[in-house]
Amino acid sequence: MLWCVWTGAHFAEPDVATMKRAMAIGGEWERKIVAPLRDVRRALKAGVNGAASETLRTQVKAAELSAEFEAMQALELISRAQAGRYAGTDAAGRARRTLAAYVRAAGGADSPGFSVGLLEELIGLTVPAPNQDTIANAHDGS
Repeated sequence: MLWCVWTGAHFAEPDVATMKRAMAIGGEWERKIVAPLRDVRRALKAGVNGAASETLRTQVKAAELSAEFEAMQALELISRAQAGRYAGTDAAGRARRTLAAYVRAAGGADSPGFSVGLLEELIGLTVPAPNQDTIANAHDGS
């Protein structure tokens, strides 16, 4: 979701194929690299056989952050290849529409527990809100 807000604010809105490609790449990084490192870091925090290794945990945390950075760089390449910089001035509107497109592509509105209100709150914290209707339309497929 972070990529959606960032790419929408800085680049043209991605088409459906680009959105799905970004979702696949981000998902693969999360499943294969980031999540396993996060699990190890959390296990080290809790301790293994009664012993916690703060030094190793710090190293794993650095690797986790590095993996997240690498994933973001891969997603940035997709943004740049798809459209280049966007010359328009409605960065907030593009970011909101891109996030709405992600919600639709991911089937988020059909997921149990999906909340337009929570998504609006997230957007409100990250993107100025010129028009709240965009995300509400993601829920009804408009």
